[in-house]
Amino acid sequence: MCKTVDARLGRLASRLFNDIKTSTIDEKELEVIDQTRLILDASMLKVDLQKTNLSPLAYSLATFPAYLEAITKLYIDFSAIPESVVEKHYQTFIKLVEAEKNLDAPNLMLFWSKLFDENEKLFEGIETVLHTAAVAAVKSSCESVVESFVSKYEYHSNSRRNLDDDSISDECMIAQNGPALSKCEKSLRGHSQSCTIVK
Repeated sequence: MCKTVDARLGRLASRLFNDIKTSTIDEKELEVIDQTRLILDASMLKVDLQKTNLSPLAYSLATFPAYLEAITKLYIDFSAIPESVVEKHYQTFIKLVEAEKNLDAPNLMLFWSKLFDENEKLFEGIETVLHTAAVAAVKSSCESVVESFVSKYEYHSNSRRNLDDDSISDECMIAQNGPALSKCEKSLRGHSQSCTIVK
């Protein structure tokens, strides 16, 4: 039984990967993901900063053009703010990244939380960076979307129901794209009125 579920999940993962690779995520969305990573992945910045052996100021001056390009590609409008202010905020942010001891995955969220914390007051002087991070964080969340698909697939592929892969896929698509079961009465009524029942 477990092998059957594993095999089905393996086929689903392969289909999701192929669908996402070929049709769900286009080049523009991949670019959004890359730009988002450039803005939000402080651990990547810290590793890169350590590799280059540059001071935080020199590193921020060297990487600011790429940061500014990412902001532009994500359509974040700072036209009312002088570029020098955005650059100064970025420099201050890089100093905070450099000063942070541990920026691995679990601590990365704590780092961002600390930057927004009113008691810490670390947000002063990095307001544009925080605004950029907040916008970038909601631009794309593919991983959570895929996790949601897999959860729905697991729910619909209960071994007691004895469904084939196509039926499970159909149910998943309805669950993903259709209305919530508690709110689908209107849709069902409209559909049932248009159907003719043959006896």
